[in-house]
Amino acid sequence: MIRKLIYVRYTNDLNGPEERAAGAWRATIAASLQRENTIDELLTLQHFEDKVGQMFDAMVHGGAVEITLVSAEALPLARGPELSRPPFSLLFLGPAEEFLGQGIQQLSHPELGTREIFLVPIGRDADGAYRYQAVFN
Repeated sequence: MIRKLIYVRYTNDLNGPEERAAGAWRATIAASLQRENTIDELLTLQHFEDKVGQMFDAMVHGGAVEITLVSAEALPLARGPELSRPPFSLLFLGPAEEFLGQGIQQLSHPELGTREIFLVPIGRDADGAYRYQAVFN
């Protein structure tokens, strides 16, 4: 699912009532779209802590590849600008015969639905299965 954030600039220098109404309408739409992309939409560690050991479907090549969430851990807070959520890391284990690559993957889970998550391959385990990490900050 790809979400687009549309930003409409509202100006006060509109001429007539129709233009002001149209400008207010555009500003209302922009505010509504921005609310869809607020912190309430952000995934947090709490979404995943009870999913460790469960399967997720990664949608690739028109099909699904099952990967297992093997770890969900908090990361240290970094100094700097205020974060919209505490940082955390997810580790997944995927099959040895299917490499997902680095990038945004559509992951589906019965409780979480389908989410787009940026996965980075970080190596293989002793059995040759691929390990992937997602870091949220």
